[in-house]
Amino acid sequence: MNDLFALLYESKPLGFYDPTFSQEVFNEYLYQKYGLVLFISTLAILFIYYKVLDKPFFAKFSIWLIVLLITVVINLVYVLIDSRIVLESAGFQFDGEYLSLATSNGFYCAILFVILSIIIKHFSINNSKVPF
Repeated sequence: MNDLFALLYESKPLGFYDPTFSQEVFNEYLYQKYGLVLFISTLAILFIYYKVLDKPFFAKFSIWLIVLLITVVINLVYVLIDSRIVLESAGFQFDGEYLSLATSNGFYCAILFVILSIIIKHFSINNSKVPF
């Protein structure tokens, strides 16, 4: 599974990391960890939006967009902090690669959020017309 997520995170044009950084992220199984956290957190937040917050007040594109941004920020900050902690505790020091990895994770989070919204929105009563 680490190989699958590594392919995703290292693909062009987003995967522009230093080869040493990429290898260490792979060796620590961080691609797998971040991919699973991305999927589970996005799915959980979408469930909260479409089932728990299933009220007419929340059935607006602006609210959906705010939930999207919150999800992206949560995932971005998590990857930024966790990758720095894990790799620095292993004795590695990288400069901008942490932010690059976190940014690509945020991008994939936004894409996954939109795709899953199209699927999950049909289980909602009031929010079924959001975002499209």
